[in-house]
Amino acid sequence: MEAIERTPLVVGLIESHRADSTADALRVVRNDLAHGVRGYPVRELRGVVDVLERIVRGHALRLLGCPDAAVARVFDTD
Repeated sequence: MEAIERTPLVVGLIESHRADSTADALRVVRNDLAHGVRGYPVRELRGVVDVLERIVRGHALRLLGCPDAAVARVFDTD
């Protein structure tokens, strides 16, 4: 959540008072996109998507029984 919290998209939504928290910002974006109410710059969406993709990948590896070291490598962004 800390990585998502630092993305320009989430920071912008919280600063503009459209969202109160990181989770709320994700809800707002999801609803806006799903209902076609508002679009967002691709670069800003990409920052959030990259983090969410790593989370899903790590969770899938964990569910498949991969060692913790393999799961941790998913989150290594260096």
